[in-house]
Amino acid sequence: MLDNSSSWIGAGNKKLVTAAAITLGALLLVWLSLTVIPVGAEKRGLECPEQVRQADLDQDDRLETYLLKGLRLTVTEDGRVIWQSPADWRVAQFVLADSNNDGLVDLNMVVWKRGSFGAYRPFWFKGEDRAYCNHLYVFDLSRGQIKPVWMSSGLEAPIISLNIRDVDGDGSNELAVVEQPPGTADKDTAPAGKPACIRLTYWRWDVWGFTRVALPAGEPIKAREGDGG
Repeated sequence: MLDNSSSWIGAGNKKLVTAAAITLGALLLVWLSLTVIPVGAEKRGLECPEQVRQADLDQDDRLETYLLKGLRLTVTEDGRVIWQSPADWRVAQFVLADSNNDGLVDLNMVVWKRGSFGAYRPFWFKGEDRAYCNHLYVFDLSRGQIKPVWMSSGLEAPIISLNIRDVDGDGSNELAVVEQPPGTADKDTAPAGKPACIRLTYWRWDVWGFTRVALPAGEPIKAREGDGG
């Protein structure tokens, strides 16, 4: 899911959670038809469902409001805008949860934007970086400022739905991700709301990035849970 090579920033267990994908297949198709931003929607002008959550990420005893509307995320505190996603981002979903298991709640965003990389490209990349790509971004709020913690490059397997929770009961959170496997459909032409193929994968923070892990089948994830629960 989360890299252009064989892992998501770090080598990991590559076993597919095939049983989980089969078990949840019918339910996931219902979710996709009702609540999930369609593959290719960024080029059709469609919008994802509105999300609104309140939380105190910087632990200053004042709640922030996180509003996702029109594919743009706005964060306010006491009626004042403290952050807004850039105009060229299309934020499909956000989840407020501790994704890197550091004890702090993170702002996790599924984003579509042009370019696989940011301002600094890997030395081996040549040519223009203008492809429309799906990304996972992890941000924190500290002292009134929202700052990036970790930002993926363009994902070969776009995220359809993201949920963050302790799936296996070991005290650490995992990412439960419904994704579209690479090569299963053209991102620009797939019918709205009907990805050609989907699968369920699990990921855990590992030093600097997320590593794929194999977990028991049957985890009842929910599409588009903004609070990770």
